Amino acid sequence: MTQNRFIPDHPSRLKKKSPEMMTMEEEVLAFQELEAAVANLEAAKKSLKSKNSASQNKLIELGKKVSSIKSKILRSNLRLVIHIVKKYSYCARNLHDDDLIQEGNIGLMRAIDKYEWNRGYKFSTYAVWWIRQSVYKAMANQEREIRIPINTLGKALRVRKLESEQFTVTGEYMSQEDISDLFSISNRRAHSIRQTMNMPMLSLSA
Repeated sequence: MTQNRFIPDHPSRLKKKSPEMMTMEEEVLAFQELEAAVANLEAAKKSLKSKNSASQNKLIELGKKVSSIKSKILRSNLRLVIHIVKKYSYCARNLHDDDLIQEGNIGLMRAIDKYEWNRGYKFSTYAVWWIRQSVYKAMANQEREIRIPINTLGKALRVRKLESEQFTVTGEYMSQEDISDLFSISNRRAHSIRQTMNMPMLSLSA
């Protein structure tokens, strides 16, 4: 049997029908429903040994239920994905916003799969890290022949933003020592981040 997989809509379609973000109470209810649906699907896989059409149809219906709930959660958080993508799209020269949104959706789906609703924090807070990591990875892997470590790229993007703000106020750029102090890292790693910032992908003049 082909395993049921959740495949999101194309970003351009999702933009047009993006609903409001869920409240925390709505999130809890949605994830409780998802947890129950996943449990029912897994239980059915174990109990339904027969491969007759009735058994297969039941598994398909349970799989559709899981996908429907995940799709609902994903659509309600699309604005979060778009918000994050807009922060970094200016330096992704060879990736369209729709490409980055699709990558952000992949991170969002991972967050949906790993989120524990009973831990007491809002899903969007948890999802931000996964979305950023997915966007960083796409930029590092697809923008350059030499792949940049995701952690280094994330720090370089953060320094670029802070440095731009600092230059507007003081007319000065951040020194290597400033970068070292910001992340509590060695001068050698700070130098690596500065080199990454000087790459064409991150150049403000590109």
